[in-house]
Order: sequence, then structure tokens, then C-alpha cells
Amino acid sequence: MKTNIKIQSAIIAIVALITSAQAQFTPGDLVVLQVGNGGTLSSAAAPLFLDQFTSTTAGQTVTPFITIPSDGSGLVLSGSASSEGSLTRSTDGSILTFGGYSAASGTASIASGTAPREVGVVGASGQFSIVANSSSALSGNNIRGVVSDGQNYWIGSANGVYYQASGSSSLIQVTNSNTRVVNIFNGNLEYSTGSGANHAVLAYTGAPTSLTAPSLFIGSGNTASPYDFFINGTTAYVADDTAGASGGIQRWDFNGSAWVLSYTISTGVANIGARQLTVDTTTPGGATIFATTAESSANRLISVQDLGSTSADATTLATLATAPTGDLFRGVAFAPIPEPATFALAGMGLTALWGFTRRNRKS
Repeated sequence: MKTNIKIQSAIIAIVALITSAQAQFTPGDLVVLQVGNGGTLSSAAAPLFLDQFTSTTAGQTVTPFITIPSDGSGLVLSGSASSEGSLTRSTDGSILTFGGYSAASGTASIASGTAPREVGVVGASGQFSIVANSSSALSGNNIRGVVSDGQNYWIGSANGVYYQASGSSSLIQVTNSNTRVVNIFNGNLEYSTGSGANHAVLAYTGAPTSLTAPSLFIGSGNTASPYDFFINGTTAYVADDTAGASGGIQRWDFNGSAWVLSYTISTGVANIGARQLTVDTTTPGGATIFATTAESSANRLISVQDLGSTSADATTLATLATAPTGDLFRGVAFAPIPEPATFALAGMGLTALWGFTRRNRKS
């Protein structure tokens, strides 16, 4: 009897290990960074939540999945700064990253103040942590998106893109361009900007760790308003929040020498564009885009499949969720994936238990 109790206890312990090791997030689901808690959003610091949604169900209820501490021990964002709040999954799939201010909710004029700008990290288990830095380079202006390879970080801000190496608290400037969203695709760092002569997505070869000049990549002129983007081979999708017919989700294609705008996919509401997006390229018939829209309040998380023409695309458009009144959805990304070592550890425990059980039966 005592042996059976020991076996049961071991099973419970290993199941607990597996439960805690497996993702609190559901792989394949969407995670959205939500700003606000039902009040009126302003330039003051607002609390943050991570919401989880399935990728296929319309009209889902918004229930905060993870609450980011907003008492000064976590991170907050400006309630009115639409350029803030990009959410990115690391290139190795292990973590979600976003930028924020280390201050309490309600702090006035948060973006123009001196509150520390930090990197927020959330793992597959839902554990939130802060990657601190010792630089004042980001002070006095907005912190925006953050992209990571799982170890190092590239931080986008109104003052430029900065590199923070794993284990370091120092920042190294990569570019001085006013940056909205930073991403890494195929090992190359890209960022979008809505200032200067070219409102565009600019790119590097590789992911630089020192001040380096980028190349014009997608877009030209100063009439566009690009935010988040996704690049897959010779196809790219760019979220544009222009309040007009050109706003929405732009599809660009590389013709062998340059990127050319093919068409713009509507968000389903006239003159309402998009700001943040992620894309599933595995859906049969065409990529499915998930985007947060550019309404000033209670914006939407939408899905739409790229079937090759705007009229065909419109038939697939669905609103997966709508932000609560007074709140906003900002960044969207796929849920992080548990590291293989987690499952290996659980498997080793189960193997050991199986061996223990066999020995016990023989004795």
C-alpha cells in the first residue's frame, strides 16, 4: 500500500511538472496586447493585459488571460499613443516581447517623462518578466516594439532602434530613424517608419548590433502610414492605418528588382485601416492575416484570408473579438511555444517512474 501511495504521489508530481511546463498559452492561438481597463484612454499610463483567442471563432468574449502588473513593478503604456504596443513572438518561438514604461498606471504624460523604458517578456508558461536596461537613450519619447531571437533584443522607439545583448543592461543604437515596429524575418532586421521622406519598411542584411544604414525595402513617399508587417519570401503584408481607401492590409510582391504594391485588403469598415498583424501562411488556398484595426476606441481583432483579390478576400473577413469600450487592442502575435527541453524533462520523469514501477512489481 505504501508503495502504491508513493507511485501515486510520483505520478501527481510528474503531472504537475508537465502541467506547469506546458504552455499556459494554447499553441496556435492568438495573443493580443490590450491597453486600458474600461476608463477613458489618455496620454497617462494605462494598464496592460494579454488576451488569448482562437484563430477561427468569431465574436469571442474578451477576458484578460494575463494581467501585467501596473503598480510600478510591471509595465504600462500611454493610453493614447497608437504607435506603442507592438507584440512580437521571438524568432525561436519561445517568448513574446513588447516595450513599456516601468511606472504606475495613471502616471501623467508617460511618454514624455523619464520613467524607465523596459522590455517585457512573456514565456509559454505565461510567466512575465522585465529585461531592464541602464540607458537613458529612450527617455522623453515613445518606446514601441521589441523583437528578439530568444536571447538578444532590438528595441524600436521614436529615437531609433537599439540593440540589447543577452545579459547586458546597455543599449547600442542601430539606427536613429523614428521607428514604429521592428521585426526579424529570415535573419534580417526590418523596421517600419512613418516619418521622413519615405514612410516605409526598411531593412538590413542580418541583424545589426551597431549603428548601420538600412536600405529602402517596401514603400516610398510620405503619404502612407505603415505599422506592423510580415514578409514571406517574395510576398509581404503591411498594416497601414491611413484613414482612407489606402488604409488596411497592403499586399506587396517582389518582381525581381523591387517591391510593388499589388492591392489593399479592407478591414471591413470604410476608411479604417490596421496597425498590427500576424500571418498564418499554412492555410490552404492562401495566407490568413490576423490584424488589429485602427478605430480610436473598441477596435477589432479580425481575420481575413488572402485569396488573390480584394473582392474574394472580403468573403472571408471575420471579427474574432472587439475590445471593450474605452480600451484598445494593440499588438497581436501567435502564442509562444514550450521549449523542447520542457517535454524532455517530463519524459525523463515518466520513464524513471515506469522503471520504478517495474522494479517494485518484481520485488
